[in-house]
Amino acid sequence: MRVFKKARNQKAVLWACIGIDGYGKPCLADPVEILCRWENVQEEFISPDGVRQFSVAVVYPDRKVPVGSVMWEGELKDLETIYANGAKDNPEAAEVQQYASHPNFKNTDVWHVCHLGGKT
Repeated sequence: MRVFKKARNQKAVLWACIGIDGYGKPCLADPVEILCRWENVQEEFISPDGVRQFSVAVVYPDRKVPVGSVMWEGELKDLETIYANGAKDNPEAAEVQQYASHPNFKNTDVWHVCHLGGKT
């Protein structure tokens, strides 16, 4: 749906969660730049373990994003000049705490929603 695509006019850097290490921490892939709609708002949501939490941002990315991934609002070229070690050094990056997807009525496009919380 064109409305979904028009709303995604901002850029973010995504470190997708590709698994969990032996200590229960997410293993992150290399950063990629994605299109999204980023809103710095606090919304209450229920985490996967059933705890009520508040988000630091709600992001509407152009793709499915696994819980445990890390996102940062900005462009990849800016990230590399500001934070040399990526997600580890970036205090503005936040972890995806909840993910949901909502298809349109004809099921031809999907509206992805991520609630971001603090990094673990």
